[in-house]
Amino acid sequence: MIETLTYEKLVAAMEQTLTDLFNSTIEEHHANQTELCRGLCSNATLTRYLSGERRMDRLLLSAMMQRLGKSPDKFVSVLTDAEYRYFDWRLQVLNRIADRDWSGLERLILDRETADKELNEPLQEQFTLMVRGLLQERLRGDREGATDYFRRAVCATIPGFRGLLRPQCMLCVQEISALLLWQEYYGDEEISAALMKFLIDYVYEYFEDEQERVKVYPRLVSAYLPYLQERNRDQEIYVITGRAFRMMLPLRYFICGEQLLNAYIESAEKLGKGQEVAKRKEQLASWREMRKELWSMDRESGHMDGAGVMSAEGALILQGCAGSTACTVQREDQPADGTEHGVKEAEAKEASSSYADNWLEGGYIWDLWQEPELLREVIERRRKQRGLTQEVLSEGICTPETLSRIVTGKRAPSRRNFRALTKKLEVRSEYYYSVIEAKDFRLLEERFRLDALIETKQWQKAKKAAGRLKAQLDMESRYNRQYLGEIYYLIELALKGIPEQERVGRLLLLLSLTISDYTLTENVREWPEAFWCTVFTSEEISIMLQVINALRCMGELGDGIYLAERLYAYYHMSAVRPEFHFRTFMGVLAQLSILLGREERNEECIRYSYEGIALCFASRKMTDMGLFVNNIANANERLGDKAFALRHYRYAFYCEELLGNNSDIPRKSYEKLCKVERR
Repeated sequence: MIETLTYEKLVAAMEQTLTDLFNSTIEEHHANQTELCRGLCSNATLTRYLSGERRMDRLLLSAMMQRLGKSPDKFVSVLTDAEYRYFDWRLQVLNRIADRDWSGLERLILDRETADKELNEPLQEQFTLMVRGLLQERLRGDREGATDYFRRAVCATIPGFRGLLRPQCMLCVQEISALLLWQEYYGDEEISAALMKFLIDYVYEYFEDEQERVKVYPRLVSAYLPYLQERNRDQEIYVITGRAFRMMLPLRYFICGEQLLNAYIESAEKLGKGQEVAKRKEQLASWREMRKELWSMDRESGHMDGAGVMSAEGALILQGCAGSTACTVQREDQPADGTEHGVKEAEAKEASSSYADNWLEGGYIWDLWQEPELLREVIERRRKQRGLTQEVLSEGICTPETLSRIVTGKRAPSRRNFRALTKKLEVRSEYYYSVIEAKDFRLLEERFRLDALIETKQWQKAKKAAGRLKAQLDMESRYNRQYLGEIYYLIELALKGIPEQERVGRLLLLLSLTISDYTLTENVREWPEAFWCTVFTSEEISIMLQVINALRCMGELGDGIYLAERLYAYYHMSAVRPEFHFRTFMGVLAQLSILLGREERNEECIRYSYEGIALCFASRKMTDMGLFVNNIANANERLGDKAFALRHYRYAFYCEELLGNNSDIPRKSYEKLCKVERR
């Protein structure tokens, strides 16, 4: 039997990955530690972080990695309650900005007057100053005061900023947002344009990690467009908007999509290249029609009022895809009487294309969406799973009272106690870890690129990439064997095929590599209830989603629905919002949408599909958008609404075509229904 990595080796591997990342990237970019730490922490503090003496909070880790041009999404984060509460608060802030609820936004800011000591204070201050600037202008009409807030926000992490940046500066995404807000209000057009050009070039050249670059570059181009359009610089518009789309579509993002695509089409036509963008015009027209119909959907019809977390905010989230349009919606938790405590329902209205108006376009991409885990839930669920009392678990580590405060979220454990508790519970003992175990950060980037090839069904390229990754990974690690095992399963399934009767068994073997406490049979309804108390990794969820796929192919729709509903319920057991588990939660919604449609449980299919659509728009990641729209069309066709179904088949087809998805199912369904209608 191959021996797995020891506890000590696992800890050392992850710590070495982070340390090597910072040190090698600083050397590669000829950067210095002082510039990396600028405005965030001292050199000595960073040294203590990298040596393992102190834990780097998630807010600081994100900023540091982005300053190095890397993506923090390569790591799963184990969060303290204070961290999660802060990120959840930020999400509420962005919701208020989205629906222009300035009074509600001000109350949120006043509720958090003091920075949390567990998170980086300069970054907290910067975000708050940005929001206060918006409030100063929108609530009080004080543009000069807003400009000062934005200047102070920039200076929170770029001391002494006067409008120009040094060539060797290092920036994180939040700093770029602060700079964009400042330049819009500053009033000097030429300085603003120079800053915009600098930022666009900086992100394109310095953000080497495509996962992070794609989140920022389209936003910058969107903010720069008005300046270029006023001066008829069509060639430059054509180049940078085209580059933004080539950057987004392979990863299925659609950030500021309508505005960028429209500018790309207009500039191409002015340059005499109208023929090459004719198809894009059709796609854009259909996308706009789809977005407007979804946006204006009467929530009382039930279409946007699903069981999911997005139902109350469906319309405000959908508005984010428009780029230059804003709306407000009534929230379920607020009165509808028009008082200052309620959000008045307003008709959709045209807004300016300023960066401040469209801050939601980039800001709503959550600070965390790479399967975060809550520290106290990891400890408490595993304790109950192992049948340990708090007294037994805490023995030799801390007092039972201290453990009680940890598992109720009232305090974070010390680094020593965290390691001791996780070692005793036999769970991963890193605050930041990857799906795979690797000492070289470049391998984490290769793993991300491999996932992208799988997502876009480039199977031959994926096979070669998997072989290269396998040759560099330590295959004694059960996590590495599990990840690559699923990858090779998917490749074999696509290229050769796997007998239906073998699929579930093979997947359960992969699952058993990291979940060995239970014997899981191929009858998913027999899985013990204690199994569902596990804190699953994203890879374990991914394998269970493949089990659902296998059950669907075997015609076991009821069992597939059962497993999908258990996973849906699992996400709602946690204090962490399901949408923070974006990738795997979207997979659960997609399976429910497909399976319930196959069972002709049409209303449930529609409900989960709209929940998925809202999440696609909010995240700007459109991997399953066409699938959800197509399933809605199917369900409405079965319910007898042929006109609705026809429109949505067309939406689904153009959506898939726009995003480059390799699916012709919507087109075939549309053509089939057209034939029926002609008869």
